[in-house]
Amino acid sequence: MAPRWRTLITIALLVLALDQVTKFLAVAELTRAFQMDQAKTLVQRVESFVSAHRLERLRAHPRVLVQEHLRFKYVENPGAAWGMFGGLPDGLRVPFFFGVSVVAICAILLFYRHVPRGQRLVRVALALVLGGALGNFVDRLLRGYVIDFIDLHWKNDPRLHWPTFNVADIGISVGVALLLSHTLFGRHPAPRAEAPVDEELPAYEPPRFVELPEETTPDETAPAQHLAADRRAVAVAADGDLVEESAIHRPVAGHREVQPPAEAGDDGSPGNRATAGTGSGGAGAPTHKE
Repeated sequence: MAPRWRTLITIALLVLALDQVTKFLAVAELTRAFQMDQAKTLVQRVESFVSAHRLERLRAHPRVLVQEHLRFKYVENPGAAWGMFGGLPDGLRVPFFFGVSVVAICAILLFYRHVPRGQRLVRVALALVLGGALGNFVDRLLRGYVIDFIDLHWKNDPRLHWPTFNVADIGISVGVALLLSHTLFGRHPAPRAEAPVDEELPAYEPPRFVELPEETTPDETAPAQHLAADRRAVAVAADGDLVEESAIHRPVAGHREVQPPAEAGDDGSPGNRATAGTGSGGAGAPTHKE
């Protein structure tokens, strides 16, 4: 498994586990569900936690941690953040949030796949968002609503009361904050084109010589040494580029060498300069007087 996917799975599962454990403790300490089900062992309590439904009627007194600022209070949120769309009918609300959760998880995984290697902060942020989305998705899958228990406020002033939330919401909020900080203040290097690792380069092919067709027509009245068809030979590389070009002169088939005409003798017969005058009675034989 690639290290980046290991990081995603580790952080997401850690947030999911922490979210479900804290919700289990919220049901155990802030409601009387386990007492009503007479669940004493850990296995019985886990079974009661998974099958529990609509526990607000069994809600106990809140646990105060910081006076006038922070307390734990069991709340069931059927909608989205801050209770949005919570008033929809169950037949429409449950499938709607189920589909939204599935689309959100798939979008996070697809976006995480294209994150560059050097952006570790973005990976951690997406892993936190994924873990929080999975935590709330499990709640909606089991019960149709989300368990919230962290109640943050300022001196019990209703105008300064933050909506009750859970650990999954913390993971989503921190992840989104990291993404925004990276977008606003992070470095964004220009993308570089990386050659695929598994792609093999084509094998080297030496240039090949190809004889092109005849381009000129020989002149029959030209001397013998010029009675040839001019042809070209080119060296072509594997990608089709011209490497080298040279000319080839070859005699044209069907032509014979033309000899210059011989000089005629006095009698009209062809003469021969090499043998003329060798005979005593030959025409044109030189005479010699002593």
